[in-house]
Amino acid sequence: MNPRFFHVYQDTPVGREALLQTALFCRMLGAAPVVYIPETPRFLMYFEKRVVQVDLDLDIDVSDLRKRELCKARASEILASSGLDAHFIQIHHRTTPDLPDVPVDFDYMSCPVPSSARHFVYSDLGMRRLPAVAPFSVLIPSLVCRDWKSLAVFYAGDGKNEGVLAAGLAIAKNTGLPLDVFTKGSIPVIQSASFKEHVRHMVAGNKGNDFWMDVPPEALMIMGASGKGWFRESVFSTFKKELRRRLPGACIFVGPQAQKVYMRMWERDMDS
Repeated sequence: MNPRFFHVYQDTPVGREALLQTALFCRMLGAAPVVYIPETPRFLMYFEKRVVQVDLDLDIDVSDLRKRELCKARASEILASSGLDAHFIQIHHRTTPDLPDVPVDFDYMSCPVPSSARHFVYSDLGMRRLPAVAPFSVLIPSLVCRDWKSLAVFYAGDGKNEGVLAAGLAIAKNTGLPLDVFTKGSIPVIQSASFKEHVRHMVAGNKGNDFWMDVPPEALMIMGASGKGWFRESVFSTFKKELRRRLPGACIFVGPQAQKVYMRMWERDMDS
């Protein structure tokens, strides 16, 4: 079964670019795009142990049915231009009239990110907790769509959160893109034969700004969304904001639950 990519569509220029990046990602991984045209400025996602409310920064009146139909037609046209069929979610359950319950059985997700919020990632969008509990990865699109020519994985190098490496490896194998790893610590895991053969470059350093000019400008970045020690302090504060401020490309955030999924895939590949 092909992986499914859940995309929340906003009918704006930035929303168009975000959907084009979802289409690009789906073509590269053979995924099926599933589109949600928001009915309210917020919705709920029920995971195994937590409920997450996602707040959206919408530029249209979602109660206007004519505009919603126009959004749907535009999203279909954008996906068709990329050779993809559009599948739209119909909401069947609601916690309250203003809080639709969106399904969670997806492999990837992307949400519209207004330009005013680019440097703050999840703040003001209600998505801060989403990668921490979701079993899927979250794509934060760049403001303008352009083809990705490589993958850049940011890894703490502390022997933990190896699921980020596994995610990079899985995406590299499925897309055929070269994989570069950027780390602040030791790299014994990366040096293992099962992983090293898939890595093009490994860049290690003690300061975050050692990395910026080494990251290819047309790379799709992959980062952990939470962790321990250096990664917790850096990713949720200075390092993440610095990365989003300095690097204009798209980024995939892989939370702890999604990392477990990728680790199981990695282990199965090693056993086969």
